[in-house]
Amino acid sequence: MMFPKNGKWVCRKCGHEMDIKQEEKKSIIEKGKKKELIVVKKDEMNLPIDKNAQCPKCGNIGAYWETAQTRAADEPETRFYICTKCGYRWREY
Repeated sequence: MMFPKNGKWVCRKCGHEMDIKQEEKKSIIEKGKKKELIVVKKDEMNLPIDKNAQCPKCGNIGAYWETAQTRAADEPETRFYICTKCGYRWREY
């Protein structure tokens, strides 16, 4: 995952740097003093689609999904959804 630093994308693991494009600068969300951006391109998306999930933001039916173990091992996984229409991301426990 790349993070913005001094006008460039920087990988925290290997240190690789890329210039931030002008249109990407508009998308960076400020959280306090830290800036984060998650870019997911639909044509590069390789996740299954839940055709029954409804987006809480735009009401679209259909969302990409993936699961992750976010709590203790004896608890169920958390399912993350990404709307196929607007790209809104939400989760269900």
